[in-house]
Amino acid sequence: MKENILEQISEYFSKWRPLDPDHLIYGVDLMKEWRDILVDAENVSMFTDRLSAYDRLLWEGWLPSLRRASLSWDPRDHMEPMLRIIEIWLPVLPEWMKENILEQVIIPRIDDRVSSWDPLTDSVPIHSWLVPWLAVLGDRLQPVLAPIRQKLAKALRLWNPTDHRLFFSTIGDTFSAMAILKPWCGVWTPATMSAFLAQNVVPKKCLDTVNLNPRENKKYEEWYSCMLWIGMISPDTMASVVTKYFFPRWYAALCQWLDSPRAILNEVKMWYREWEQRIPPQIRDYPTIKENLRRGMVALMESSQGLRVSTGPPPPPLTQGVPPPPPPAAMRPGLGVPMNPQLSLKEILERMAAQHDLTHIPQRD
Repeated sequence: MKENILEQISEYFSKWRPLDPDHLIYGVDLMKEWRDILVDAENVSMFTDRLSAYDRLLWEGWLPSLRRASLSWDPRDHMEPMLRIIEIWLPVLPEWMKENILEQVIIPRIDDRVSSWDPLTDSVPIHSWLVPWLAVLGDRLQPVLAPIRQKLAKALRLWNPTDHRLFFSTIGDTFSAMAILKPWCGVWTPATMSAFLAQNVVPKKCLDTVNLNPRENKKYEEWYSCMLWIGMISPDTMASVVTKYFFPRWYAALCQWLDSPRAILNEVKMWYREWEQRIPPQIRDYPTIKENLRRGMVALMESSQGLRVSTGPPPPPLTQGVPPPPPPAAMRPGLGVPMNPQLSLKEILERMAAQHDLTHIPQRD
């Protein structure tokens, strides 16, 4: 009787197309009925075979169809159909079979797709088809997350932090670095995310190369592209980066401007106030930030009293009083010896000979 039932179940599920939306709940109610018949209230099989009767119906009658469908399943392009099938069937399956399906059917296919994924060319962000599996797979996803971080880190080497619109050269759409990384905040552990951002994203290069001349740089895109990351990079880290990579250059530029003979104090004060307002409120009250702003204010006050504030050499005066250098000695055409009207022809010839490592033999009269 059991073999007859198994044949009927196998025949029934041979017509099942798991990835077809119209077959989403195909056979679910049927197997629930068989579970109620073959498994008692304590979830103990009514048979004592190597596999319980219900487990065998699933293993030999239902699972082969799912395995066949998985062979042609692309986790990137058809994430949702497989995910919905798994979510629907997991409550119907025994625990050991859940593990088998997730570990032997789903994870290998995802792992293969991650291996072929290239963040510089793929038009579909990987988080869009991988993160939804987190609720089902949980920590089983951890082995595939490390290669993803490695590939993202490699791609970020080509990233220009000032270009917050384009990150990947994709087919069709383009994505910012933040848009690519932000969905992983709830997937990677906080420590892992913090370490990744510190190593690959913290845009210190923006701050130690920003042009602080207000006449040449009116937008300060480097600064704003850095501050955009405060939502992901902790205020502690951002305050440290600003203190280390920005303020030394900012203070030096301020002092150099104040000591310039052409400096207009009101313009410098306005420049200072503008930078003070650019400091985001999340880091404005950090002691290191406040101290650097205070140093700038002290420099303004000292300069207004006629004091020199920079530590470098004094700036040159507005007009150069140094006389031009004397013209070079007159050179005789074709010769490398300066012409001196007080030298005799004999002396000139002797000098030319010595210059060319020759021996001058004077002609006898």
